[in-house]
This record gives sequence, C-alpha cells and structure tokens, in this order.
Amino acid sequence: AAEEQGFHALLDRDGIPPADRLVRRVARTGFAEHGVALTIDTLWPEPTLAADGAWWHPVAVADEAMLVASVPLPLVTVLSVIRATLNDPERDRSAALAAFRCT
Repeated sequence: AAEEQGFHALLDRDGIPPADRLVRRVARTGFAEHGVALTIDTLWPEPTLAADGAWWHPVAVADEAMLVASVPLPLVTVLSVIRATLNDPERDRSAALAAFRCT
C-alpha cells in the first residue's frame, strides 16, 4: 500500500492526472521477489482454462498450488472442485477473499 501511494505521488509530481492512470499491483509469483502473495485461501477464483489444465486464477497459471484440475474439461468438474474448495470447512475463511485484477 505504501509503495502504491508513493507511485501515485510520483505520478502527481509528473502531472499525470488520476483519470489517465491504470495502476495494478504486482503478484509475487514466478521469479518475482516482491508483490502481493496470492493463495487459494486469499484469492477470489477466476477460473482459467489452459491446454495443461484448469487454474484458480489467470495470474497463477504457473503455480502448481493453484492447479484445480490437470485437464480443462469438462468444465462442470472444474467448477465443482472450485465450489468444494470454497465450501471446505477445514479451510480458514475468517477473512474475505480478495479480487486481483489482471487487466
């Protein structure tokens, strides 16, 4: 949050109006050393289909922990796994899941 505020301050100094900005957080995935840590327990699902499977969210297509199914179809199976994960009483759901917008 502090980095984002600092970035907006820099844009203010450079004269870029807020209406002309699109600032997105960086996910700590792959080789990223900094950014927002995302997990199935903290991230609202955006089911993503790829040739090698179905994933919890598009930002996590390379993260094995976010793999929902090893094949993308049938879609009903993918959605059933996501629903079961969301409803699993063993998972900590004390905090609301966060959205992470890629676009």
